[in-house]
Amino acid sequence: MQPVTLSSEVGTGIAAGAGFGFVDNLDGNSEEMLGGAIIGGLVGGLFTALFEGGNDAYQYNLYAANEGEFTVIQKQKLDKNTQCVAVTAGDKVKLESVARHFCSDK
Repeated sequence: MQPVTLSSEVGTGIAAGAGFGFVDNLDGNSEEMLGGAIIGGLVGGLFTALFEGGNDAYQYNLYAANEGEFTVIQKQKLDKNTQCVAVTAGDKVKLESVARHFCSDK
């Protein structure tokens, strides 16, 4: 397990919100446009940050008899003593700690 930092889209959320706030106030004076851009940027950044959650995650280097070595990055931290995991793959990949007898040795 290694801690990693995920990229963030907060900057994009700020820029999009600022643009929307500015355009929404084009019929006003320059102070209203600037105020709209500032408020829009704050709201856009805040909602993006809330949607993303934190950007701390964990990288797990794994081995499966059928697939060989592969890497999974997820936000959930597994116990440091975890030796064996079940991997659920679908829309998202999820690792869950399981008893050692479910895993075969490399």
